[in-house]
Formats: sequence, C-alpha cells, structure tokens
Amino acid sequence: MKKSKQVKTTGCVICRSINIESFEMYKHYWIFCSECGNASQLPRETYPLEFLIKIWNFPFLGKILSKFPFANTIKEHMQYFGKSLAAEELYDQYLNDGNINISGTAWEGIPEQIQDLLRKNDISLSTKRVLDISAGPGFVAKEIQKKCKEIVATELSPNTVSRMNSLLGLPTVKFDFNAEKLSEKFDQKFDLVMMRHSINFCNNVEDFAVELSKITNPGAVVLLSFVSPTLASCLRWQFEDYIYSFLFSKNYLEQVFYKRGFVVASCEIKSRRFFWSGKLFFLPFLLFYLSLNVFKKIDRSLKPKNVTMLFYKTVDTNTSQADQ
Repeated sequence: MKKSKQVKTTGCVICRSINIESFEMYKHYWIFCSECGNASQLPRETYPLEFLIKIWNFPFLGKILSKFPFANTIKEHMQYFGKSLAAEELYDQYLNDGNINISGTAWEGIPEQIQDLLRKNDISLSTKRVLDISAGPGFVAKEIQKKCKEIVATELSPNTVSRMNSLLGLPTVKFDFNAEKLSEKFDQKFDLVMMRHSINFCNNVEDFAVELSKITNPGAVVLLSFVSPTLASCLRWQFEDYIYSFLFSKNYLEQVFYKRGFVVASCEIKSRRFFWSGKLFFLPFLLFYLSLNVFKKIDRSLKPKNVTMLFYKTVDTNTSQADQ
C-alpha cells in the first residue's frame, strides 16, 4: 500500500486552532487538535484497494480466483475495501425480520447498565419523562419504557422510525440534530435525556447544548455517552463508511454543557476490547496504519475508550453562564 499525500485542512473545525495533526486510515483521515483535544473525521474520496473488487467481479478473472484456497473467505472480506452500508440503512436491518426482542443483540444488557447508573446517583425513572435521541433500533428505549413515566425516541431513518413505532410500539419521531432544532421539534419538556454515542455525530455541540437547555425541565438529567480520541478508535473503524464524525474529549464536552447550566454528576471511562471480532484478515492493515501514526500526538492507547457522563441541569436559563 502506497502512502497517500497529507490531507489538506485549514485548521480545527471545532476551535479553529491550527495546532492540528492528521492521521491517515484506510477509508478516512482523522484531524486531531491539540488545543481542544477533539478529533474530526474526513472521508477519503477513493480507497487504496477498492480496485480489487472490480477485478474480482470480472467474469473471467472471478472464475479463476474462485478456485484459490480460501477464495470465499477472501471475497467476503473484500467487501470492506469498497463502499458499504448507507447511513440511513444502518438500523433498518435489525428490524427487517420483525425482531422485537433485545436478547441476543448488541444492545442486550444496556438498559440494566443505564438503570444501575441512575440508581447509583439516586435517580428514579418512575417519575421521568424521557427523551432518547438517536435511539435506533429502539431496543433500549423499549426496555426503559417499562420503567419510566413516558418516553419519546428519535431516529434519523424514516424506515427505522416507522418500524420502531409499528413493531415496538415505541413513540418515535424523525429527527436530525445536524439539520433540525429540538425546541422546534418538541413542545413538551423532559426530565431525562439520553444520548448514547450519537453525540459523536453532532456537527455543532455548542448549538445542540443550547437546544437541550430549552427542552429540559429544571433539575433534568442528561445521560451522555461517547467515544474519546485514541489511536485505537481511529484504527478500529477504518473499514467502515458510516463512522463517527468526531471523537470528543471529556473536558471539552464538560465545558460546553457547563455553559448551558449542566454540571457533571458522575463520569465513567471504560476501555473496550480492540480489533475486528478477531478477524486476522485485517492484521496487515492494522500494522500498516499503526506504523504510519504511532508517533502522532493523540492518545496512543490501543483500547478504545468509552465515556459515560451524567449531567444535572442546575441553571434554568437559555443564556450561557459566561454571558451572565
């Protein structure tokens, strides 16, 4: 694999600092800012090995290649070299077969984790009106619905919204926090807002925090989970087309939410197991892109870090504390 040219960018898209460094991955570039501690993602226009898919699809060559040992396994993995699932199709697949059971899915156990975290902070769900933002495919919100006073979910894909309403009986509305405003979408206010990793797709966290303040009651709780910048996270998702737009630092989000009256009540940081489900096929790519970026300034941990923060709304105002 030939190293491509350095990606050109004028500065950090969040804080405008020029104290940045780029990381080349298979399908993306990551721009890490030493000033604000965040990383932003830029998709590559072309992928280094996507031409192999076209070669394999030639009828004559395909027949020859299919006779090689492990041909089917290689062909299966080669799908990662090119374009894959579209963003709005991501969660449709989980509800296509009519499955309404959380058991055996990637979301199994998450409702219990949320309830445990709330209990540790003396927060009762029974009296809460809950908003679950980007809740697809809806399994977690469905379980929380059994414990809270009322819940509303949002999702980007119209198909997923329809299925969450019809199959799960979960009140769900279409919402894109990069194009719409919460205050224009909802008339009522909420006591608990959950955003589980969807904040990593938010293009303007500061504007979003303003909107969040408008639709939450005094004393409301915000449960925010996200992935922080590490070399492991950049490597981990490099073969996926639809990945996080940003990797946010804990300190940055804490400061943004504090300006809008939200104070941190608790913070948990957990390291996740790394690599692609043990698929050794990707090991050469891992080693190649690791060698390109191992001396960069980002946290060089080889375990992605998931951060979960609970915020209390202590100031009932839509004016930042900085302006008061």
